[in-house]
Amino acid sequence: MNKFIFIFFLLTNAVTFAEDTNPAPKAGKLATEDDAQRIQNSISEIFRLYESGSLAMFQKKFDPSVVGLQKLVDAIAIESAQCKQIRVNLLNTKVTVGTDVAVLQTAWEKRCLQMPNLTPQMQTGEGSFMLHKSAFGWQIAGLTGTMPFSTINVPATLTASTTTTCTTIKSTSTVAISVPFTIVVFDPTRANQASVQVQLASGIDNETWTLNADRSAPGTFSVTTILANQGPATSNSGSLQVLVTGGACSNVRINYNSSSVMNGIRTLTKTVNWL
Repeated sequence: MNKFIFIFFLLTNAVTFAEDTNPAPKAGKLATEDDAQRIQNSISEIFRLYESGSLAMFQKKFDPSVVGLQKLVDAIAIESAQCKQIRVNLLNTKVTVGTDVAVLQTAWEKRCLQMPNLTPQMQTGEGSFMLHKSAFGWQIAGLTGTMPFSTINVPATLTASTTTTCTTIKSTSTVAISVPFTIVVFDPTRANQASVQVQLASGIDNETWTLNADRSAPGTFSVTTILANQGPATSNSGSLQVLVTGGACSNVRINYNSSSVMNGIRTLTKTVNWL
């Protein structure tokens, strides 16, 4: 961050000095058309890499000393599971250059299709890119204002259903069997995980169930069957033991602890009745 402040000090003073005293051309100056075009081309390339998810090449466009760079790259990786077909347009762009340093100020408009239903989304903002010229070309040395790299806030969802009847459960006695029971969690903030866990409760029994990631749909975790049988209940036995009272089977409550808070709700809950 000190490097960013120092570069900004040099650039600001170069531009101000140019306006007041008309120094030699090597000092900072307002961008020429060629200077501005080269810098805008560099920024445009960075956005194309961002849109395509080419994170390794994207990261190389930043000075390695930029604070929070890895966190930014990780956030973009998560965003790729939240929104598809990301497109960013730059508006009202202005470039100012100094001696091997430059600032690009721009408004931007970002569009994408939000998962899981491919809902169109749009964000707008304004920000500034601090760049400096290195052996690798123009690199970003700092960011200010609002940036389009921030993730779309997509809440986690939980769905669950079964085609299993209470009669089937009552026929199991104390022997657990595999029964159709679908649980699906969509949580794009955990798209890089191999699995998530949900808590199942029926009567007085409580079980923890693992949902594996669907590699064809990042951020989606699911299971299509569970082990179940009629009680007595022994928590964490690996089988959901259903309480049968008066011929009726106790329903199943599924809880999932989301990694993000939406409207103050962190735990998602669904209740499923046996048919």
